[in-house]
Amino acid sequence: MRITTSRALSFEKGSKYINYWSRGIIKREIKSIHANGYSILYKNAIKSHFRLVKTAQLKRYFGGWRAAVKAAGINYYKYEALYKKKKPRINYFVDDPVARNLLWKWRRELILKNYNHLTIVLKIKWVKRFINFLKKGQKLETLTRNDAKKYLFSKKAIKYSPRTLQIIKTSLNHFFEFCVKKGILKESPFLEIDFPRYEKIMPAVLQEEDLIHLVRAIDEMPVDDLAKARGRLAIGLIVYCGLRRRELLSLKKRDVDLNEMIIKVKQGKHRKDRLLPINRKLVETIREYLRLRGNDYGRYLLSNKRNNRKMDNSQLHYLFRDISKQAGLKRVTPHLLRGTLATLLLNREASIRSIQELMGHNSIDTTARYTQVSMDLLRKEMAKHPLLVENMGE
Repeated sequence: MRITTSRALSFEKGSKYINYWSRGIIKREIKSIHANGYSILYKNAIKSHFRLVKTAQLKRYFGGWRAAVKAAGINYYKYEALYKKKKPRINYFVDDPVARNLLWKWRRELILKNYNHLTIVLKIKWVKRFINFLKKGQKLETLTRNDAKKYLFSKKAIKYSPRTLQIIKTSLNHFFEFCVKKGILKESPFLEIDFPRYEKIMPAVLQEEDLIHLVRAIDEMPVDDLAKARGRLAIGLIVYCGLRRRELLSLKKRDVDLNEMIIKVKQGKHRKDRLLPINRKLVETIREYLRLRGNDYGRYLLSNKRNNRKMDNSQLHYLFRDISKQAGLKRVTPHLLRGTLATLLLNREASIRSIQELMGHNSIDTTARYTQVSMDLLRKEMAKHPLLVENMGE
């Protein structure tokens, strides 16, 4: 039986149709339906970073070959696990061979200094964009401060935020300091350029009533008990422990000690480990979640039964989106809940040093931002004003 490519490679996802043939994923037609053909289809789709619909939805197109569809689903998750483990590749190609060689050597130095792989990718990306911005044929040895200012001004003109400009300037200055060390330049062209000033925006937080309403909304969601328990656990770990998104997704079962009521966060932001206490309410939530999910899951606390792998960022995003929608709140995120935790603790006169340790902030200035939105704390401090003291002067 011959299946045309347009039908074989078009899958329904909600109200959208994605035609994989038009995207150029597979350059040939699938002439017969068999498990290997499906495996190739799934494998190439994953290589091209497309998310496929669930295997069950394919049955409406290939109803008579359920065994092949099932085999294709198994192979899909096998290939998915293989390709997701790969790190983003670094492309060093620029026209100038000297700059290309320097980028490669700089990358080796960053690795020796134990920089995160994604940080290295971003730094090299900004340097490549700057080199490609220069006039054709211009050498690194001829760079001036005017070239640096022109580039930053061009980014400002296309509405880059001041904070992004600061990141660009820091990355480029880091690279050209390396060039100075190698004798290519006498000084970095970005050295004496001031950091762009950026607005200090008050962090967004939830009111205490909204937070309570958010937690209660989970019980009203039209999902099974396990999904509700997963939602309660995800929100509880952020609201009670201040975990970041990445720390939450990377938390393993062995990192949670329910007897000692302690969570160990391994290699969080800034590559720091920290121990966090958990209260009895959160311990009960964790035990209920582990009881409902059984032993069919992987080593991560928030993992999927389907492939025994941890939740990814998109799954966590959809989880918070659904809970926010059920509660009638606008875009609740893990970072918003972290800020809410800091504000609630400040309102109850917790020390800012303790909150810094709980949140995992490197600088206490980062924690101090939340004093701006803690109105209860400000009211208590304003009440100490001598003109507001009762019976003053009597």
